[in-house]
Amino acid sequence: MLEDKKEEEPQKVHSTRRGIHSEIEEILVKKLFTMVENIEVLDSGQLNFQPYSDHYLLQLEAFLEKKFNQGIFDFKEDTQVAAFLQRIKKEREHREFDL
Repeated sequence: MLEDKKEEEPQKVHSTRRGIHSEIEEILVKKLFTMVENIEVLDSGQLNFQPYSDHYLLQLEAFLEKKFNQGIFDFKEDTQVAAFLQRIKKEREHREFDL
């Protein structure tokens, strides 16, 4: 009787693609919050991105840009997020051109 009950319950089927995208976004959000919580502010007021790899910065840059494009963030309202994105871009540019 218990087995019959288990068979009758419908199982939720999640789209594999949607599930994977959700997991990736969750990981990127965790990475972003970890970076924001742990990043060192130098005496000059600049953020110390040195401990973070280019790949890590690129992932976070793409993630934030996607959220701005989706309308989740707004450049006029979410100025701190926009400023952080610009700092990431500036750091990547410095690394790319060895400035």
